[in-house]
Order: sequence, then C-alpha cells, then structure tokens
Amino acid sequence: MAEEAKWYVVHTYSGYENKVADSIVNAVENRQLHHLITDVKIPTEMVVEIKDDGQKVEKEQKLFPSYVFVKMIMTDDSWYVVRNIRGVTGFVGPGSKPVPLTEAEIERFQVENRQITTNYAVGDSVEVTGGYLEGFVGVVDAIDTVSAKIELIVRAEREGIPVISSMGTGNKLDPTAFEVEQIEKTSVCPLAKVMRRELKKRGISGVKVVYSKEEPVRQIERGVPASVSFVPPVAGMILAGEVIKDLIKTNSGPAG
Repeated sequence: MAEEAKWYVVHTYSGYENKVADSIVNAVENRQLHHLITDVKIPTEMVVEIKDDGQKVEKEQKLFPSYVFVKMIMTDDSWYVVRNIRGVTGFVGPGSKPVPLTEAEIERFQVENRQITTNYAVGDSVEVTGGYLEGFVGVVDAIDTVSAKIELIVRAEREGIPVISSMGTGNKLDPTAFEVEQIEKTSVCPLAKVMRRELKKRGISGVKVVYSKEEPVRQIERGVPASVSFVPPVAGMILAGEVIKDLIKTNSGPAG
C-alpha cells in the first residue's frame, strides 16, 4: 500500500517564506518529485489596515511568519531536497526531526480547505427528521436580487413560515456594523431601503433582517457592488445565530 503524504512544517529565515515555497515547487518540477512532494502552502489571511489619512486598505498577511507548510512523503530524497533549499533552517520537530501535523493541527492552522460535499443546493428545501431541529420550519434568505427576495418573503408570509433576510454586504468593510432589526426600522443600507418600500406596498412588516449601518464605500467605477472576503460570512453567522435563538424560544415554550 502506497504511503500517504503528510503535512510537515519547515522553518525559514524571516522574509524568505515565498522564496522557499517557490524554490520547493521548482525543485519538484525539475527533479520530477511530484510523487513525494504534493503541495506547498503559506497560510494567509486578509486584514484591513488604516492608513494615516484614515483610508482602509485590505492586505494579505501571513498567519505564521517564517514557516512554510509542505505536504510530502518523508524519504531521504524528499528530506534532502527541502532541507537544502536556500533560506530553510530546518524542519519543525524535536532535534529538528520532522514530525507530521495531526489532523487537529491541520484544521487549526488552516493548512487545507476541507470541502464538505452535499447533495442539495441553494434554494432547496431541507427537512430535519431527527434531533433538536426536528419539526422546525424557516427560511434564511441571502439572495442578492430584489425581486427574488420579495417573492420569497411574500410566499413565506403567505404560508406562515418564519423568515430572516440578509440585506446588503457589498461595498462594506466593517463586519462589526451589522445589526438585527425589523425591516421597517433599518437605516443606511441601500438594499434595505428598497426592501422597506417594496414590502410596505405589499402590506408586509415585521420581517427580521440582518443589515449593516456602515455607509457603503464609494466605488471608483459604477457596477455591481463588490464585497471583501470577511464581511458576508459575518452576516451569515449572525443569520445562523438568530435561527438558533428562535429555535430555543420555540422549543422552550412560554416561561412559567
């Protein structure tokens, strides 16, 4: 049975991370070592820096400076190739003996993006047949198109199904500016303004929404509002949290 490649951590001189990663990739290509060294990663995250003039700039930042993660089958040949790359000081492990990462460490260090495959898609109805969520029905709306959002909310109201809707996350940089409120009490958000008007025409009020009170960043060119990677997921987490809170209220029943 073929040995499985594992993740190892390589220590580098400060500022050499990208050079080391590129050199490992080049060495694999030149020496045809794809069967021994299968991946090289430098985990990063996007952060927002505030300049002296108050301007916010999104920047990629290394999660672990001076470290490179290499997925490889540890042999004398693969060890020699990586260890002798310029800028490498050694493998992480006792006495510089390479020790592979555990599954928990791989997840914690965000080395791999693990994908969960399901057989349903956005817009499908999902029925929970057991456990704490059994019997709960609700709609979580994160559609971008106004007409589709309105149609969904109108149908949910008609069927008596609880609904929570996400307003605009485009052109926003502050994930702490989100609030949960009834649609008619929202402000600032351009999408919420349109939804307030259209739902009022249809006699619908009291719809719970997640919206941002941050003024949208002005775009240089007109077009579809852009979004940064860390803002929409925050709105999604707030939506999920509100659903859980509603579930707890529903299942707990009236206090007494």
